[in-house]
Amino acid sequence: GNGKKKKRPFDKLFTKDGGGTIEGLALGVGGDRTINLLWHLRNGLLSNRRLRPKVWFVLIGTNDIGGDGCSADRVVEGIVQVLKELRRKRPNSQILVHGLLPRSDDYNSTTLGIKNDICDQTNTKLQEIATKTPSIHYMAAKPTFLRQQQQQQQ
Repeated sequence: GNGKKKKRPFDKLFTKDGGGTIEGLALGVGGDRTINLLWHLRNGLLSNRRLRPKVWFVLIGTNDIGGDGCSADRVVEGIVQVLKELRRKRPNSQILVHGLLPRSDDYNSTTLGIKNDICDQTNTKLQEIATKTPSIHYMAAKPTFLRQQQQQQQ
C-alpha cells in the first residue's frame, strides 16, 4: 500500500486523531451476541482499572435475533444482563443503550419482516427499562437510518 491507513467511520467520529471531537474506544466484536459480550465483561474486558468512561454506548442484540432466532423477551434479558454487569463494575458511568437497527428496510419480507417486528418489540421494552432506571438512557436511531434509506431510493 501507500502507507496510509484508511480511516474507519468510527475513527472519523470518535477519535481526536481521526477528526472527532471526543475520544472513543471500540470494544465490539462483529457477530457477537449478548451472551458473548457478557462473557467478555465477566472475563477480563474490564480488568483495566483505568478504563472508566463517563458513558458506555451499548449496541447489542441484533445477532441474537438473526443468528439464534431469539424472541424479544430473550434479547431484552440478555441486554439487561449486560447493562447490570456494566453498572456493577462501573457504577459511576452512564449507559446509553442503542435501540436495535432494522434488519431490512422491507417490512413485508416473510423472514426479515418478522425479525424487524422482534427488533421493534425489543426496542419498546428497552426504552421502558431506560425510563425507569437511573443512569441508563435509550437512543433510537432507527428512524434516522430508515429516512436515509428512503432519501437514497428517491
